[in-house]
Amino acid sequence: MLKKLSVSILLCLISFFAMSAGIERPKENAGGLRFRGYQHPAEKRTSLSLFPKSPLYVEEEMSIRFELSLWDGHFGYITRIIGNKQKTYDFVFIPAIHGGQSSLQLIVDGNETNINIPLSNQDTRRNHWIPVEMTFDASRHKITVNVNGREFTERRLAFIPKQEVRIYFGRIPDSPITDVAGVSIRNLSLTADLGDQEFVWPLNIQSGNTIPEKGSKQVATVEFPEWLSPYHKVWEKIGSREAEPIPGIAFDAKRHRLMVVETDKLSYFDSDKKEWSIQRYSNDFPVSQNHIQAYFDIWKDSLIAYDLRHGKPYHFSKQKKEWLPKWHADSGLKLNYWHHLQMPDSASSQFYTFTGYGYFEYKNDLLRFDSERKKWINVPVSGDTLSPRSLSASGYIGNGKYLVFGGIGNKSGKQALGAKNLYDLYEIDLGKQTIKRLWTIPDNKIGQHFVPAHSLLVDKNHEYFYVLGYPQFKQNSELKLYRFSVNEPNFEIISEGIPYNFIDTRSSADLFFNTYNNEFLAVTRSENGNESSNIEIYSLRIPSIVTTIKENPKASEASLPWALLTIIGVALLVAIVTGFYISRFLKKKGISQQQKTNKEEQAETISEKTNSKEIQVPITTEKRNTIRLFGKFEMYNRDGFEITEKMTPKLRQIFLLMFLYPYTKGKGIGSSELTSTIWPESDDKKAKNTRSISIKRIRSILEEIEGVEIQFKNNQWIVITDDSLNCDFSKLLYIKEKIDRQKNKDTKNYETALLLSKQPLLPSAKFECLNDTKNFVISDLIRWLTDYAVKLDFKKDMDKLSDIADAIFNLDSLEDSALRIKLNVLVRKGGHSAAHSVYQRFNASYETLYNEPYPVPYQDLVS
Repeated sequence: MLKKLSVSILLCLISFFAMSAGIERPKENAGGLRFRGYQHPAEKRTSLSLFPKSPLYVEEEMSIRFELSLWDGHFGYITRIIGNKQKTYDFVFIPAIHGGQSSLQLIVDGNETNINIPLSNQDTRRNHWIPVEMTFDASRHKITVNVNGREFTERRLAFIPKQEVRIYFGRIPDSPITDVAGVSIRNLSLTADLGDQEFVWPLNIQSGNTIPEKGSKQVATVEFPEWLSPYHKVWEKIGSREAEPIPGIAFDAKRHRLMVVETDKLSYFDSDKKEWSIQRYSNDFPVSQNHIQAYFDIWKDSLIAYDLRHGKPYHFSKQKKEWLPKWHADSGLKLNYWHHLQMPDSASSQFYTFTGYGYFEYKNDLLRFDSERKKWINVPVSGDTLSPRSLSASGYIGNGKYLVFGGIGNKSGKQALGAKNLYDLYEIDLGKQTIKRLWTIPDNKIGQHFVPAHSLLVDKNHEYFYVLGYPQFKQNSELKLYRFSVNEPNFEIISEGIPYNFIDTRSSADLFFNTYNNEFLAVTRSENGNESSNIEIYSLRIPSIVTTIKENPKASEASLPWALLTIIGVALLVAIVTGFYISRFLKKKGISQQQKTNKEEQAETISEKTNSKEIQVPITTEKRNTIRLFGKFEMYNRDGFEITEKMTPKLRQIFLLMFLYPYTKGKGIGSSELTSTIWPESDDKKAKNTRSISIKRIRSILEEIEGVEIQFKNNQWIVITDDSLNCDFSKLLYIKEKIDRQKNKDTKNYETALLLSKQPLLPSAKFECLNDTKNFVISDLIRWLTDYAVKLDFKKDMDKLSDIADAIFNLDSLEDSALRIKLNVLVRKGGHSAAHSVYQRFNASYETLYNEPYPVPYQDLVS
């Protein structure tokens, strides 16, 4: 147990460190307002006014919060606050000069302040959002600006109390100042005078010049806006080029550039600058014009090209501008595999291809190029069978493993026997040479049929993957971005279409990701009939539901840096020590380690069975309007999107306290008790302000879910739900009402209690204020299950009684009633040795906790 626990903690810690180095996680309500700057005439630059009709009166204190993204690197004003007697407070972007750092500065009445915030290169990336909070506090005689967790303070030029202020972003009306910073902002909010005034402008609308404030009639106005929300669904064409009929296409993720390989030149497209450049070769190109394939080996920082038929790989020497090596021997395999998958492996430094089509057959061959023998080798694989196919997608997930999704083919591989679209997901381990099927969606559950483009992108958490899909039975088709769950057969279409002229082997499409700008890149190639092809490049700003994208493949896995080795070493030590103390803690709580081990083994067995069978239905709607507290805290909005992470730990603690409080107290929680519980060390004014802001944020999140809201009634905070909400805890409250208060002993209520008992309540919520409620819930469930067991017929319902005993053990591993039920069921079924084993494990756990053996003999329990 200790060993498993230590390993689990170690994996969690390593995952945490790995994730912390990934791409930022965008907000669910991603969108925003982009400000038109120097590229536009002065009078047509963007201007946002928060209080256009009348100024805002501020008694003492005001805080403005927003997220900021820098776009063009030119000088300009971000925001200006105009107070009494035209006193100005300007927040300005200063670009880097002579190799220095760019910065954000606060200027008060034309005077420099101590607030001069240097920006890193990451801060100035396009589509990279940084949080900004500006606090003007007259009572403490200071102005504070917090950017991305770094705080800067000015005390000399302080904020004046009792002001009427006007607040502008971008161009300032009726002002000689016309310099507007090329920035975007989103999630704009303002609080004044300790929360007495609160305003929220998410800035996630699609169009228009008026911006309603959430929760009031205050409307902001904007001139010449560029709203970002449409860009999260609509692809933007950023480049195109005419090339040879079948050029090789590759992507250098490190430099964010696309490479087009032709017989006489190499063309680069810089996806940051949106510019093309060309490099000519100094030697003859060794690959046939009509069969060029290419990929970029990110581990070796090398561009590779090979012949589709003979498969002879060559790498491009940037210094010599030539292709090497200069041998032309036959590779030993006639590799006419169109639309195959490319799989470079960092662990073995080998190059693999998988699946494809040629000579009227679909393929499922895994091929590896042997660089020593200069030959392609067919690699045998074990595990699940992946049927022959073409037009599939693959994506790297680390440790020599790839995900392979979909395609078109059949079990025999023979084209003459017909073909069908495939919607299945496999994991292939190149090191172990194994294939594992994860799930299958029947084609009658898809809707419009499609095949994926070659590349598949996986998020860092391995929760979702993204592919471009298109109906292969239409020549004038379109590509759309699909998001699939890795663990379940769920999917969404999350973009509008890209025009795509699909002409079988004379066309191709790929999906890449620019980590610098946080945007997808789609590349299409189609032959145009003039002995040439058209290459088109599109970008899509990272959609709101995307988490973090893993590069395909990830450069950092080429070698493990010493810093990461140090982190892992420390994590290992922490894991072992933590595991030891957690193990002791669990023993004191009376949890049977043997019981827990058995359940882990059963869970693994169930998991293996689940992975080995076809999952029939893609579940896309059952999670709508859902809040789960048993097993794992989860929230899903009315559209079925998970929004759990919108709830920060503090917001989650407040919400859960309000939700669970009536279970034990029979009423809502008062403001003073809520404040003293959540913010015990804060002064009253600050706590009141923080409480007001926090509750408003929770209400904003809950607006996305039907059937749940926070109300303040009779000076008490309470969470109100109705039947449109799917919530396990609401079901618990319902059966508590039926069983305890109305004395309704309906079997259905007990069945619900049994179902809920199979998973712990909020196992990962380590909030002391919830412990009493969790203990009450456990006590009630055990009592109800014991009552249910008494109602059952022992001879007819032994399986149900066994389930009840297991459920009670899951709640309390030293519950006598569960032991008595379990032993008698096992004995009645003839499992005497199993019954003795259960009793011995129970006795061992009891003795560990109480330092004495269990006082009831085995024979007394089964008599």
